[in-house]
Parts: sequence; structure tokens; C-alpha cells
Amino acid sequence: MTESKNNLEQLFQWVSENKFKDADRQAQYKQLLKELNAIVVGKDFDEIWEDVKALAEFQQKLEAIMNLVDEEKEDKTKEQLEAEYDELVAEISCGIDESPEWCVSGKGHSDTLGSGVLFWIRPVVDDLIKAERLADIINKLGGKVTVENIDWFS
Repeated sequence: MTESKNNLEQLFQWVSENKFKDADRQAQYKQLLKELNAIVVGKDFDEIWEDVKALAEFQQKLEAIMNLVDEEKEDKTKEQLEAEYDELVAEISCGIDESPEWCVSGKGHSDTLGSGVLFWIRPVVDDLIKAERLADIINKLGGKVTVENIDWFS
């Protein structure tokens, strides 16, 4: 148990030193850290370890902060997203003459894309998965698109 308690102390020190690029995530972090510190104030880790309620709250706040850290790690920079966007467009977009089953439609993330059907998706293995990834990237870059089955088009 002493090792677990020490790990908890080290984890508390580690989460207390985080900074986030995303402003919303940073605000959530500050609130969680404030709540975490409220549990710790006036107590040492032995007292927290013995208090089941305080320990549960403490672990909940730590887990929430660790989730924020994980989310931050998963975020890609705009440049990384744009590079992946370019690769996917080159790989999966096609003309209507290739008989696609899917399209990405909506409002694009740049003025050059406009709105409506933005991309016909080449009929290949995993075409739906790749179309959904392309739509996700466009939405992260500021667009508002969905993947549509083109049955409506015929």
C-alpha cells in the first residue's frame, strides 16, 4: 500500500505541473486542479489515504486531469491535419464517373471548397472509414461536413 500511496503523491505532483495548448482544456484543468487542491489542503497524503471519501474524490480529479492530458496528446496541430487532409484527398477523392458510394458534403473549411458535395469518395476497401476521417479533419479545420451515401444522388 505504501508504494500505491507514493505513486499517488508522485501523480499529484505531475498533474500539478501541466500546461495545455487548448484554452478550454486549460480552463478545465485549472478548475480540476483547484478542486484537487481543496481536497489536499490541510491534510497530508496519509490522511487522504485513510479517508475513503477524500481518496475517491482525489482519484476522480486525478483521472479527469489525466484524461485531459491524453486528449492533448491526441490533438494534432493544424499543419499536421492539413497534411493528412492533402494525403487523404489525393488518395480517396474521385470523379462521379468512378461510381462512388459515398461523398463528403457540407461547408468546407476554406473558401475555395465552398459548400455542397466537396468530394466523391473512390470505391475502395475502407472507403467509408476514410471518408469519415476526411470529414473529421475538415470539421476540425473549421468546416461543417458529413459523409453521405449517394443513393440520394441517383
